[in-house]
Amino acid sequence: MYKNNTFKKADRIASYAKKPRINRPMFVVTDYARSQKGRLRYVVRDVNHHSKTYGKRGVITANWNYVRPVYYRSMHKTLTVINPKGVNEYKNQNLTGKVKNYKQGIQLKVKGFVNHNLTTRYLLSNGHYVTGNRKLVISGSYKQPKQLKIKKSQYRYNNANFNKRTKLIKKGTIVTVKKWGYSHPYSTTSFGTKRYQIVGGFVTANPHFVTVMK
Repeated sequence: MYKNNTFKKADRIASYAKKPRINRPMFVVTDYARSQKGRLRYVVRDVNHHSKTYGKRGVITANWNYVRPVYYRSMHKTLTVINPKGVNEYKNQNLTGKVKNYKQGIQLKVKGFVNHNLTTRYLLSNGHYVTGNRKLVISGSYKQPKQLKIKKSQYRYNNANFNKRTKLIKKGTIVTVKKWGYSHPYSTTSFGTKRYQIVGGFVTANPHFVTVMK
């Protein structure tokens, strides 16, 4: 993020590392601008509530290789929930009248697509709505891991950042997966490392240490 439309290192306000889809930083676009060479820029406000950069205002690139719209802009027949906290279903397209929460990995059948102000919603086959936010859902069907086999003895940890060991899990143990996520989800300087949440804590998702059973 920069102070001015023509990017110079001295004018840099903040830097954002590449992140997994579910943890990508978000910005509200408040205006458009051009650099001295005519390159399109977005004038933005940082809306990442858990980040130290929250509330900062500046200019970022509009290059498709670096940024994407937060919301889907077209119809998809199937969505898979990818947010570790799940996705809520609502009675109304303004996302009021909560009906239930769909857990990560659930596949949703879609029959309609609607625009709502600057966002989008998907109309489900039951007549209710879910968000079109790409950080929360992904188009298509994706299989959710349900069980892991421990290939090498390893520790279970208290959180995804592996701050504290809680138990040694022996080689050959089969564990049930509750959900998956990444370490340091709010960091603007690191990508994060994939983890599986199991009963009692978290383990690595590194295929050298675990095998997805089903």
